[in-house]
Amino acid sequence: MEVPDAEPTGRWSGIDRGQNVPLAAATPDGPVLFWKAKGLRPIHRVYARRRQRRQAAGTHRTVKKLERREGRMITHLNHCLSQDVVQLAKRCGAGIRLEDLSGIRSRARQRHTTKTDAGQNRDYWPFFQLEQCIISKAHRAGVACEKVPAASTSKSGHRCGALGTRKQHAFACPRCHSHAHADANAAQNIRAWLGLSVRWFFRLQRTGHMTCPRTRYGTRRRTRSGNKNVHPSA
Repeated sequence: MEVPDAEPTGRWSGIDRGQNVPLAAATPDGPVLFWKAKGLRPIHRVYARRRQRRQAAGTHRTVKKLERREGRMITHLNHCLSQDVVQLAKRCGAGIRLEDLSGIRSRARQRHTTKTDAGQNRDYWPFFQLEQCIISKAHRAGVACEKVPAASTSKSGHRCGALGTRKQHAFACPRCHSHAHADANAAQNIRAWLGLSVRWFFRLQRTGHMTCPRTRYGTRRRTRSGNKNVHPSA
């Protein structure tokens, strides 16, 4: 089977993956498309309860069968999602940009209540399988595909690049006062990635010195006891 070579066109579709919204695609012409798999979390919850009951009863073979059945359903969903993404990129004549989520399970912490819920638990999130499906289908279709760093893609605004605030699905930028869907904002940052994790903007104080803008983690200033992180409200 001959596979066509992927030709770079200078146009990219940014793909953001998440648990609430499995896929958000920012097309090169502007619109952002969402794929919402409403049955994904119920599948995890239902099969987790079934395995728990069967494991308590000691029927371990049935537990293995339920695991394989759940895996086949999730794999089918990932194949359908990846096929739609590749077809969208071909129609737009663009490549696919994915965020590099390597090691996200070890970096991101989870609460105990989130950990015990199979629908919310990040360990059940099949992001790597979805990534491999997209890459393999894009390679066979001759669509360019690349991964970019995921740092600050969901924290910075796609219009001005300044750090903003995110509350569930809403994102707000304090610099340009723009509001957007958080996943759509992240997908547009991935699409317009220029080799920087986040763009910083400096402001001039009355003294004429350039200082770094305050963030929700506080600013860094020097005191007599040494360097300390000081919260803006301090």
